[in-house]
Amino acid sequence: MITALSSIICQNPQKIKRDKLVHTIKTLNMKKIFCTIIIVLCFAGFSQAQINRAKAPKPGPAPEINIGTPASFTMTNGIRVFVVSNHSVPKVTASLILKLDPVQEGNKASYVSMMGDMMRRGTTTKSKAALDEEIDFLGGNVSTSSDGASASGLTDNFDKLFAIFSDVMLNPSFADSELVKVKKQALSSLKAAQDDPGSISSNVTSVVNYGKNFPYGEVETEATVNNIATDDLKSYHHDYWKPNVAYMAFVGDITEAHAKELVTKYLSNWKEGDVPAHAYNIPQKPAKVLITVVDRPSAVQTNINITAPIVLSPGDMDNFPVSVMNQILGGGMSGRLFQDLREKHGYTYGAYSSVSNDPIIGSFSASAAVRTAVTDSSLMRFMYELNLIRNEKVDEKKLDSAKNQLSGNFALSLERPARIAQFALNIARYNMPADYYKNYLKSIAAVTPDDIERAAQKYITPGQANIVLVGNSKDFAKQLPQFGEVQYVDIYGNPVAAPENKEIPAGVTAGSIIQNYLKAIGGEEKLKTVKDLSLKATASAMGQEIVLQQSYLMPDKYKMTLMLQSQNLTIVKILVNGDSVNMEQMGQSIPLTSEKKTEMKDQANPFQEMNFLHGKYTLKLKGIEPVNGSDAYSVAVTNDAGKTTTYYFDTKTGYEVRSVSTEKTPQGEVSNTTDLSDYKPVDGVTFPFSISTQNGPQKIDFTVQEVKINSGLKENDFE
Repeated sequence: MITALSSIICQNPQKIKRDKLVHTIKTLNMKKIFCTIIIVLCFAGFSQAQINRAKAPKPGPAPEINIGTPASFTMTNGIRVFVVSNHSVPKVTASLILKLDPVQEGNKASYVSMMGDMMRRGTTTKSKAALDEEIDFLGGNVSTSSDGASASGLTDNFDKLFAIFSDVMLNPSFADSELVKVKKQALSSLKAAQDDPGSISSNVTSVVNYGKNFPYGEVETEATVNNIATDDLKSYHHDYWKPNVAYMAFVGDITEAHAKELVTKYLSNWKEGDVPAHAYNIPQKPAKVLITVVDRPSAVQTNINITAPIVLSPGDMDNFPVSVMNQILGGGMSGRLFQDLREKHGYTYGAYSSVSNDPIIGSFSASAAVRTAVTDSSLMRFMYELNLIRNEKVDEKKLDSAKNQLSGNFALSLERPARIAQFALNIARYNMPADYYKNYLKSIAAVTPDDIERAAQKYITPGQANIVLVGNSKDFAKQLPQFGEVQYVDIYGNPVAAPENKEIPAGVTAGSIIQNYLKAIGGEEKLKTVKDLSLKATASAMGQEIVLQQSYLMPDKYKMTLMLQSQNLTIVKILVNGDSVNMEQMGQSIPLTSEKKTEMKDQANPFQEMNFLHGKYTLKLKGIEPVNGSDAYSVAVTNDAGKTTTYYFDTKTGYEVRSVSTEKTPQGEVSNTTDLSDYKPVDGVTFPFSISTQNGPQKIDFTVQEVKINSGLKENDFE
């Protein structure tokens, strides 16, 4: 009935947020373009005889950048302050960051980050509501994290804003009532992440790269969130938030003297003290390839991450050849991984690599979300490219292109004064060479093919790597041993047994499963007596109530609206009237493909499973899979437009418990999953009263409030 809701919302998930509906249209001055073309052509004609165009000109020497040195001073309590003045805009930003060792949180994983969130939720003299009101009145913004905070606002109001900013940093209240809210939000996010392949891959990658006895390898779970108490937050803030490990930057319409006046007035009473230091055993690369699999039977793609810890600190001169190497390998659409796995083989919408430096331990990753059927083939292409960049020198043309991209991006970043301040903070925090950024372009330009090969051999080790796979392992498990040792874990990286393939009982077919489902919800004869049907369900998302309403008039009329109740705003509206199919998002008509129209017309029957047994659908029984702790038959159903959706039916109750399909979006294929539970009878027909829809990382849990059968809906209700 509403199992296809997730695919409807997925037409453009961002449009649910009203403030993301602004489209920027840039217009071009065609006169200027025309004049520029003439000038270029004339110059080309004049100079053609003087230039040998068969030979590319040699690049000139890279310049040293005159970045400028921020004004700086150190307070008596140890705060190091940097000031970058820029009076072009009447705005000031102040940022503070602490130099701290990571903390092992144990059975309270995430309490440190939660402390950072809680700092912004009230001080000893102001509630969160009072803070919000005062900051909004000043037209400013204040944010906090576990190791820093920032404030930004108009020049005229900045002194008042800085006073609030200082109060937030030094006097957080950590109120129990606010912690309850933060923990509730964290648990809600965790629930959504449980079915998100990207989140699962990130968790497991942390565990296999660093281990659970290292801070970077700890994973937030429901249990660790529930263990956190306000005393944990207060203790961390008391022990670690000290001025002698603090660095502050002012950027914008402010002078050094004014910045010093503010810091002296509001932060000079901040008492310095000893800050706990921690030493850990540094994680090592695996001795050989270790494949870690998270089995997700309903997954339609496999998330691949080939990764390993690396020792690469900020300020290390190896960062320059490593950056160029990564740009060539997987830094974007021109990278080798993208060109190989997407453009050449069509395995994925995108394949990339990344290198992360860190004062303690960094990491290398090469990743993609690929079609399940080509998981092993994709691994082969990844390994080919990783070995190629280690063993063969890159050509000069590719090298120059990568260096130009990095140099151009760096030059553009200098337009932001905040970038200059960030350079100063980095140099101070990490003890980097004072001329590190001034010589950035020179250092990039100096990278040679030999440097790339050396960096690749040092930091890319395909023979000593963790391969993390999140997907339907039944379809690729047999091919994995050729790549390395295989282990299975749950979504938090805990070891589990390999999934077992359960045999389908004799006599069970796709058709018999559908018939059993129809019988379970009331039987075909009873379902045929339903002439009209209406349903209302509610959910909470982004702090607002969402109302879903669906109406059906047999045999071919359907209406669906999705609304933000508080704003009386219709997010999505669908109207099917026979062969007429229309869809609107935020009041704007959305063009639909013929395949999408076919899919929506199918939804005009609230019991569309009755049609599965007829000619226009192809059914395939795939197997038995676990769904939310129970076994379910998985049946792939393909309509006459070629769209396949996999339905899952509980082996004991016969109820439909899940459906999974994919939608193509500009960002690639997105998996849409709908879970159904809490079945209840209404006038002899059984309906699910709990519906959970997930599109990629976005998850919404609906609760059905009412179902009406044969209430007398009319044709004009569908106009």
